[in-house]
Amino acid sequence: MVRRYGRSYETGLLLLFFLRTKPLALFGWRRAGFALWRRGRIRLLPEKIEGIDGLRRIIAKAETFDLPQEAVERPTITDTVGYAAIGLGASS
Repeated sequence: MVRRYGRSYETGLLLLFFLRTKPLALFGWRRAGFALWRRGRIRLLPEKIEGIDGLRRIIAKAETFDLPQEAVERPTITDTVGYAAIGLGASS
């Protein structure tokens, strides 16, 4: 959605949510959706932003990054329960 219009689009997000989770619940919300649309609170079709090509180039460049995660060696802890974990085990 962001790639196509340059912004997230509420009506499209709502449709995708209901279609992926509970498609029949969409019919229960039609009255509220119509009221929101009639009062100008929600649009049926999104508007594209200016410079959408620049945004698409930024997104494409960001997707090429695969940042490596540094490997961290941690000491192995074998005794994590009881007195041995705090150094007061039977061997002391």
